[in-house]
Amino acid sequence: MRPMLAVICVLTAAVPLVAAPEPADPGIADAIRQVEERLAHAVAARDAAAAIDAYADDVVLYPSGEEPIRGRSAVRRWIGRRMSSPPRVAREQFETATLETCGDLAVETGAVAAEEEYGGSRRTRRTPRLAVWKRQIDGTWKISKEAFGGEGSPAVVPAGAAEAAAPTASAGPAEPPRVVVMQPTDVVPIPDPRPLSDGFVRTISDRLRSRAARIRSLQASGNGGEAVRAAISKADRELQTTIRDVGWIDVARFGVGTSCDAAFIVSESGDPALVRSAVPWMKDLQTNPEAGACYARALDAYEKLPPK
Repeated sequence: MRPMLAVICVLTAAVPLVAAPEPADPGIADAIRQVEERLAHAVAARDAAAAIDAYADDVVLYPSGEEPIRGRSAVRRWIGRRMSSPPRVAREQFETATLETCGDLAVETGAVAAEEEYGGSRRTRRTPRLAVWKRQIDGTWKISKEAFGGEGSPAVVPAGAAEAAAPTASAGPAEPPRVVVMQPTDVVPIPDPRPLSDGFVRTISDRLRSRAARIRSLQASGNGGEAVRAAISKADRELQTTIRDVGWIDVARFGVGTSCDAAFIVSESGDPALVRSAVPWMKDLQTNPEAGACYARALDAYEKLPPK
């Protein structure tokens, strides 16, 4: 990773040749994460105009198996074609493995996980991704170069869903993408906790507190309905993005209150992958006398999961 970023720094002459890549500070990481969240929402909404806002004027896209696509106009047309063609992306999430900066450039490696709909079934496909970000004149960060790996990891669909995914006589001549049927083994990858600055901890804590408070307020009103579901869905997405990056929201780094807010979101989400992955990380809540109730709630959600 470091040799790659060092070469990019030299080739772009964005900084002196003696500059060395370094881990992105929390502010940059958070800014990039917010751009990716807006991009993911735009893709799910099939809004090409909103999606292109994530890209710089000089963007070059390198889709797997295709010629490079240069410039915002061409990239927007490409995004529009992808949005109008099956399968439909119901949900998309960017997973960051590494993020390093060099002056006004940042290089991110990781993957994009897309939950796709086709023929009444859903599957998740994970595709390797490399993105070069450039700081703009106004201080925002946008994607300057983006490349994707092959077809991504095999889709994961519920056992028995092959019939639902298969084309029918009325489905027309188009063939659906290849579906690999597996037992439901979706999990949310949670890395070991990494050191965080006090500012980054506060940012994460404030966001989780706000999301949890919103859900509780709507539930208490008794007439939240769709608003409750939307608030839970948003909190679920943001929590998954955070824990994929920094590890579980543990008591040692974040305190009992924030850790309980995260556990509350997990228990309310009803997302089997998130519940199954996160609850085993909550041992510090289990042994903390101040956190008994929030751990019990999360454990109850875990025990209600259908057997794998």
